Amino acid sequence: MNYFTEEFLGFFEELRMFNDRDWFHENKKRYEKVVKEPFKQFVEELIFRLQEFDKNIDTTAKNAIFRINRDVRFTKDKSPYKTHVAASINGGARTQRNLPGYYIHLSSDKINLGGGAHFLDKDGIYAIRTAIKEDMDGFNSILKEKSFANTFSTLHGDKNKRLPKEFTELIDEQPLIANKHFYYMADLEAGLVLDDKFIDHIVEYYKIGHLMNEFLYNALDKF
Repeated sequence: MNYFTEEFLGFFEELRMFNDRDWFHENKKRYEKVVKEPFKQFVEELIFRLQEFDKNIDTTAKNAIFRINRDVRFTKDKSPYKTHVAASINGGARTQRNLPGYYIHLSSDKINLGGGAHFLDKDGIYAIRTAIKEDMDGFNSILKEKSFANTFSTLHGDKNKRLPKEFTELIDEQPLIANKHFYYMADLEAGLVLDDKFIDHIVEYYKIGHLMNEFLYNALDKF
């Protein structure tokens, strides 16, 4: 099923040029018709498809989808709206901590997708580092698995400059142990949203990342 049309991409191309409240108010019905509702239906189907192979997924489209309004309190860019739609699909609300999941971001210039654990508190970070320390071979085998390495390359995330002593001694062996986030990402061409098999393509990417998510789930379950 094709959820998106050229109008979906066109809306965001225009929003990038006219990112103000007056323009958005004038185009709100258009936004709801060609962006908001199709994306909601897409995420609902995506949740269902993810649940077929990941038992930890337990959320709704409402809880997964990010608002289009930007938080402009701490930035010089006061543009009121994001020029993309996005969702974080996991076992709860989109920003709930210590829950690995899957991410999707659609705009007029790219598709950004991936997964892993981004919203982690101190205990969550410690749990994942401990799991890496205790099963370095298992962690490395997931990273080096051909489909994961070719698709996502590695894990990303900010790093701590200082680590507890039990992890410092392992940093040369596995630098990712210093991470504060553990996520993988890939970029695709924006036009793929118009493909009738778009959701099938996305699900295949998530299946590749699922084994890493399982490692992260298991690590966090112990704490």
